[in-house]
Amino acid sequence: MDLFGRRLKRPIEEVDTLEQQAEIKTEGPIIRSADDKLRRVVFAKRIADVLSQKVLDGSRVYAIRGRWGYGKTSLMNLITEHMEGGFWIEFNPWRWGDADAISKALFQEIANKLKTGHSKDAVRRSLLFRRYGAIMTGAEGPLKAIGEATGALKLVLGSTAVASLAGALSFEIPTLATTAAIIAIAALVIPTVGQLLLYFGKDKWAEPIEDIRDSLVESLLILDRPLIVFVDDIDRLEEEEIRGLIRQVKANANFPNIVFVLLFQQNVVEAALNPIANGDGREFLEKIVQMSFDLPAVPSSTVHRIFTDELALLANQYATSENGFEAVRWGNVLIGCIQPFVNNLRDARRLVSSLATHIPLHAQSNGLEVNIIDLIALETLRVFEPEFHAALFSRQNLVAGASPFLGGVSEAKNREQLDALVALVREDMRETATTALRQLFPQTESAFGGPDYGAEWQQEWAISKRVCNPRFFPKYFELQPPIGELSYGEFQDFVAASSSEEQLKSMIATIRDRKIVPSLVSMLDEFVGQLPTENASVLLPLMFELAEGNANKEDPDPFNTTWTQGWRAASWYIRCIPGAKRGQLALDALKSTGALQVASLIIHLNDPTDRPTGREGSLEPVLTSEEVQSLKDEWLRQLLELAERPRALLERSDLTNLLYRWRDYADSLDEPKAWVEEVAADDRNFCLFIKNTMLVGQSQTVGDRVGRRTESFEKSIISDFYGVKAAHRRLVELDNTATAQEYSHELGILRFYIDAWMREEDDGKQAHFES
Repeated sequence: MDLFGRRLKRPIEEVDTLEQQAEIKTEGPIIRSADDKLRRVVFAKRIADVLSQKVLDGSRVYAIRGRWGYGKTSLMNLITEHMEGGFWIEFNPWRWGDADAISKALFQEIANKLKTGHSKDAVRRSLLFRRYGAIMTGAEGPLKAIGEATGALKLVLGSTAVASLAGALSFEIPTLATTAAIIAIAALVIPTVGQLLLYFGKDKWAEPIEDIRDSLVESLLILDRPLIVFVDDIDRLEEEEIRGLIRQVKANANFPNIVFVLLFQQNVVEAALNPIANGDGREFLEKIVQMSFDLPAVPSSTVHRIFTDELALLANQYATSENGFEAVRWGNVLIGCIQPFVNNLRDARRLVSSLATHIPLHAQSNGLEVNIIDLIALETLRVFEPEFHAALFSRQNLVAGASPFLGGVSEAKNREQLDALVALVREDMRETATTALRQLFPQTESAFGGPDYGAEWQQEWAISKRVCNPRFFPKYFELQPPIGELSYGEFQDFVAASSSEEQLKSMIATIRDRKIVPSLVSMLDEFVGQLPTENASVLLPLMFELAEGNANKEDPDPFNTTWTQGWRAASWYIRCIPGAKRGQLALDALKSTGALQVASLIIHLNDPTDRPTGREGSLEPVLTSEEVQSLKDEWLRQLLELAERPRALLERSDLTNLLYRWRDYADSLDEPKAWVEEVAADDRNFCLFIKNTMLVGQSQTVGDRVGRRTESFEKSIISDFYGVKAAHRRLVELDNTATAQEYSHELGILRFYIDAWMREEDDGKQAHFES
């Protein structure tokens, strides 16, 4: 799909060339007509003709006016391209430093150009201009100083004490006669040089400036064409530097055949001249500039067309549904969030160049790791509003968090915080920033009076790799997956390898070494719809194994644990498999992995006898009754096999769940209870039974930032599988034994709960007796 609805119908070779041109571009001006996309060549030719006319009645000062970034320098380059003979110079005062340095450099550059051809007239003309410039800028001082230092030089060089001193210090020097000869020669030459310097410096500089000017005017009149002096980037200077430059231009405005072309943004220069023009910098400037050329107007539609053409060359290959591209959403984001920032070609090229740098950072062989639309929109904000872009990253909970009502945060408070975020943007672009915020982060919509997007949308946002999804949010800003996370590209490689059990095992081994299995499980849950069902014989056992490995583990997010994500992914994947194959593949996965907890949940979700009547919103079973029964039979077989090794079963942290599933699938509590009573006759086995039937959880009160661990016992569990009174007797029997000391923590908690249960029972009997 073409990113802008226009297919590039060009030969492959030409497209390749254009894509190379669409890579990182300079923000600088164009340098030749072939690069002109604003159709200014004809305008430039006309200006070149005007500037090339001989000027005999004094200098000319023209101006090319336009806002910064709108193409003044580009127009200058087009003009010079069409000026025959090349008798022009480009003077950029911004390169020279302070006002004095700029003034001296201006005279020097003009003098150098006047020497073009090295004819006698050209050399004389250049020398005259240097003299004039030196007087105007005070540069004659250094030459005079050299002449005046002649006496000191003669004194030092003429002294034979130099040779005597050198000999005393054992320096290797020529013979005294040779040294004396050299010094004698120097004593004769140096005064002569000094006199010459004095002649050219003192005598000539002492000429009246009017005489030098008259000679210069006479020399300039015989030029067969004018010298064009382009002065660019004036609006980049400090105000004092602007005033100094304008003074020098004014001082040279009466020379024939010298034409100044000043390039600037009008309001900037006028403001700089106000202090020396009684507050009217415009009138002051009009007295100096005879004619102004304003940049031809460029419709915003033209700039936007050029921008989208260059962007298409760069990004069309990523405009696919797999990378989150949607034509309607792209149109909304382009018009509402991107185009308002792109006002001229400099803006367009800044953004295209930045995208040319950043898009490859998110590219993999199988596509982008992020949403192409969100990437372009966020990069626009980073280029033009970097402070706002940085704040988005630091305020993830605000812009990409859950519903504003969670945690007691009102929509009014949310709106207040979002408005403060938007206030970081320059005032005229805040409405655009707000539009971008709502397009990129739908969770903010409700604060602006829009719809409320709940957590159920996260699955869709994850599939399209949107920045509003917590998994993908960091990638847009950190330019790499967060520590401990599998990248989307690596996940795609994992999916591609699922056709080969050997390749998949190799990848899993690497993922385990990197300790990012939870990240893989989370992505299996989020992208289960993308998993190929034809590879289910390889993938489903792996999903069973990964989920089972995280059962009963503590997780920083108790509401969305790795265990929950694992069994949920396996369950949904089974639903994606064609009906005729589901049951057998699920049974094979249980047989090969022994994932009893995962299998019990699959059975629970598909067992008609385990579903409360009238339950609304529950998913319909996808396995037949016969397939469910086969799973139960295999589950019981594996459980009984495990029970033959009592310690192996008792040491499992999921012991309680397994005992109840044993009861369910055997249709009787007698079997698991009898097994517990038998194996718990051993003291250590009894303690293991107590340890792994203790309930461990977390509690959190208002104001707490983290939860606290809780440990408790459920009366029904102890009663069902051992008996409360029987457990109490064993506690008494175990007192002061080594085993009791080893499990003193768990046994102590059980004693506390048994005492409480027995008091309740006694209180109940007393109440019954009294009644």
